[in-house]
Amino acid sequence: MSREEDKQAAYAHYVKSWNSLGTNDFSDALREIEQAIALRPENALYHFAKGNVHCKSGAYRAAEDSYKHAHGLRQQWTDPLRALGGMAYDRNLFDEAKRWYEAVVKIEPQVDALTLLANIYLNEDPELAWMHASHALTLDPTWEEAIALRDEALEKVRRSRK
Repeated sequence: MSREEDKQAAYAHYVKSWNSLGTNDFSDALREIEQAIALRPENALYHFAKGNVHCKSGAYRAAEDSYKHAHGLRQQWTDPLRALGGMAYDRNLFDEAKRWYEAVVKIEPQVDALTLLANIYLNEDPELAWMHASHALTLDPTWEEAIALRDEALEKVRRSRK
């Protein structure tokens, strides 16, 4: 097969994987995305998709490995880091989630990552929570969750200083 044919075949496997993931057919989704990766191992999107398959099926260690591999291939792409942060956050691993979301914000400040950081910091460091929520609002002043977190963090800071 030519390079272009490999590229097209890999993409076809990626689409099949996506469709199988949508129907919760994890074994077929994994088989298809692994075929895409076999054809195009340098494609970060395919490794990210493999992470999504693992994550949705509950195989968190394998998901983490795939997301990290995707990030290693495209270090300025924040989606794998956001996925790692979300996976940690959902499992109440807040220190780990902070690490991933802070890495996202270092590459590219994003409203949702800053808001999640504000939420994580709210009880342990309200000033830092206020800072993250305020930063999120510089990017989108209408983001309601960031507004609420900023106000709540500010109130906690004020109460702690009385």
